[in-house]
Amino acid sequence: ESYRTLVTVNLKIIDKNKKIIRSKNFSKEFTYNNRENKFELLQFQRNVENNLINQISVQIRLFLDSKDDN
Repeated sequence: ESYRTLVTVNLKIIDKNKKIIRSKNFSKEFTYNNRENKFELLQFQRNVENNLINQISVQIRLFLDSKDDN
């Protein structure tokens, strides 16, 4: 048995007139095998989720710092 953790962020920057200035979707996923020890599995899942969130955070910062919409 295996699991997949997927984190997706849909970022939209909206001006005061509610016009979308920039937008981008960010997504990261990780697949891993089950573990016998459920406590260890839960800790591992939390670590995976935090790592994916951190990776997306870096991508968002780079996107916000860039002048392109790519």
